[in-house]
Amino acid sequence: DSEASGSQSVSELLEGVDQPNDEIFAYFGADYSEDIFSEEVAERALVNAAYMGLPLLVTLVLLLYALDRRVIKPVRGLSRGMGEFARTRKVPANAPVIKSGDEIQEISESFQAMATDITEYMNHIERMTAERVSAQTELEVARHIQEGLVPTHKELAGPGYDVAARASSARMVGGDFYDVFTTSHGML
Repeated sequence: DSEASGSQSVSELLEGVDQPNDEIFAYFGADYSEDIFSEEVAERALVNAAYMGLPLLVTLVLLLYALDRRVIKPVRGLSRGMGEFARTRKVPANAPVIKSGDEIQEISESFQAMATDITEYMNHIERMTAERVSAQTELEVARHIQEGLVPTHKELAGPGYDVAARASSARMVGGDFYDVFTTSHGML
């Protein structure tokens, strides 16, 4: 019957030769179509591929998920924080804190330290610049006051004499002052 259907399995096509003690001694083959054999091999290969491919696919998806969570997302967050720092020159309030125990955490900590150092340095430069501008302004005011204390050319002329003098400080403000005046005895 099974030969007529054309879909015999290998075990159906083999017939055992029994020994007197009911042990199988040998199998003898029967007419077995190559098409049937190829179909069975193809089916088994497909089933085996599915059994092996599905776990591989699940493993690949899990690895990609882990890679995204442990590497890609932290690096993106760090990149955004660096970009914000480059634009604002301030340590981002929402800077990523990465606690992964690997190189990405080291990069994150280095970025935080670098951004803090640069911010402190920029603040220091701004303070120093403001102090320097303030000091220069004060010295300029002092120079104008000192120039006002020194007599002008017209004040140095009198009956029968002319006095020429010049005051020039080495820097913004000098320490020497002079004046010319006549005493009550008419002396210069």
